[in-house]
Amino acid sequence: MEMEPNDKMETGKNEAAADGCAKRRCIMIFPSFENLAAIEEIRSKHDPLFGYVGAHVTLVFPFCSDIATEALRRNIETAVAGVKPFRLVMQGISGAEGGYLFLDVAQGGEELSELHRRLYTGMLQSYYPPFLRETPYVPHLTVGRINDRTEWQRAVHSYRSIKERFEQHTVKEISVEVIDEQEYSAIEMIIPLG
Repeated sequence: MEMEPNDKMETGKNEAAADGCAKRRCIMIFPSFENLAAIEEIRSKHDPLFGYVGAHVTLVFPFCSDIATEALRRNIETAVAGVKPFRLVMQGISGAEGGYLFLDVAQGGEELSELHRRLYTGMLQSYYPPFLRETPYVPHLTVGRINDRTEWQRAVHSYRSIKERFEQHTVKEISVEVIDEQEYSAIEMIIPLG
């Protein structure tokens, strides 16, 4: 399984700010499930990013750049041109290397992978993270990260029994967020699909 790319983000350290980075960004989808509260309840217990950023599916992992907002918007619009809105269904929680808990994609994985591939073209190609050269991108929503292996195994076992489905009839947009020095996220722009 895929690991989250940026332990700095997980631990609250932000070396990008110390390096004089103009903006640290991430591109993602924020699902609008009717039963999102169930996901947020799990995140509140296990996800170090709970309270910093809402539940999301990462398409482009955190990167530091001085790319102008409008230039980035044009690049993204070009990259996703022709990608139609799609249905997203998530179900089942699995464990992944590094102590992660993932809510798995049951429907919409091909579209998420295609968006991921397209977004890492053009001016974002040089930001492709090295860990993805070794481990393929697996779309998911991170619901936790537990450093203690015994606790992580216990959580994986416990959450495997959850069969609740999380459905979004149509994913219509992707978001670019800016991550500040305290790891809080703010939406910089929203790009519609289709």
